[in-house]
Amino acid sequence: MADEDAQAYLRERVESYLTGELNDRERPPLYSEMEPIDGFSPTELLDLWREDPGTLPTDANGSTWWGLWCWDDFVDDVTGVARALEMHVAPEDRWSSAIGKTERSALRRRFGYGMPDLSRALASASTDLALVSQAYIQPFDRPEISRRDAMRRVGPVTFGSAHYYDLPWPTRTLETLENCLVELKVTLSYFVEPYPLKGAMLDPARYRSFGLRFDLKRPRETNAEFQRRRNAEMGARIQAAEDDPNWAFGPKSIAAGSIHCDTWSGTAVELASRDQLAIYPVMGWWRDRPGQGRYLDKARYALVVTLTAPEAGIDLQAEVEIAARTRIAAQAQIAINMPRTGE
Repeated sequence: MADEDAQAYLRERVESYLTGELNDRERPPLYSEMEPIDGFSPTELLDLWREDPGTLPTDANGSTWWGLWCWDDFVDDVTGVARALEMHVAPEDRWSSAIGKTERSALRRRFGYGMPDLSRALASASTDLALVSQAYIQPFDRPEISRRDAMRRVGPVTFGSAHYYDLPWPTRTLETLENCLVELKVTLSYFVEPYPLKGAMLDPARYRSFGLRFDLKRPRETNAEFQRRRNAEMGARIQAAEDDPNWAFGPKSIAAGSIHCDTWSGTAVELASRDQLAIYPVMGWWRDRPGQGRYLDKARYALVVTLTAPEAGIDLQAEVEIAARTRIAAQAQIAINMPRTGE
């Protein structure tokens, strides 16, 4: 917000704290927010800058992408989302000259996903929709309980949970658009722990604590069929021949690391029925080394999904909002029972 608006907003909240009625606990409004504050003083951007002072922006009228940073207990709450958003808003112009997936993958391996584009991060359009989620997932499990000790887990360590997101596509509207081109971009970000002992092998499946992947429901596949297929393939290696060719890179090319970003391009009618996205675990030492006692740990991930239809000529945000409200009103959350057998 503008400086004048920000100052007015701050004054209003301070005034409420100083003059508002006390609650049942004899505390004023906004107590937890205002009580820790010792005072207010003017400051400059330089006082808050935590990067190299030489990179401090000097153009008062310019725009600068400033990565999100926080302190203390809040840092873990935002770093995953901030990292996913920074990668998600990187421009994709460099891929236009690369015809095949091999060439695109080579460019990505050399240059990364690109520098974040501030104008894209701040842009808002009725034909460009963004969905953001942050959640905890338990990648692995050891379901069998010892008969002698109820607190002890025995037996094989298996895969744990998979998360299924119902994407609130306006199905009828997308079907009406038929061959209008749309783009679906997915970014999945999380943080892993390296293998704690010396001499760890370089195999990523053994070096990382766990891994996550995403998968989009196929055309003409029901939700139940998609979940059965995804659960059956849990832990399986990615096949060389991919059955979902419209991704810019494909799952095999983006499998490395702990941030995975890809863009699906196709027609609106093709996307209409692809309204569910899965987040599922892959191997890591939390499962492979049960002696470390980490197989019941949970991990946080951030998911960013954007749907772009610049040629559609419709208010996509309004259409999705209607579809989302309809689903929320008509459905209750259903728990997905994962198979308990190891692969």
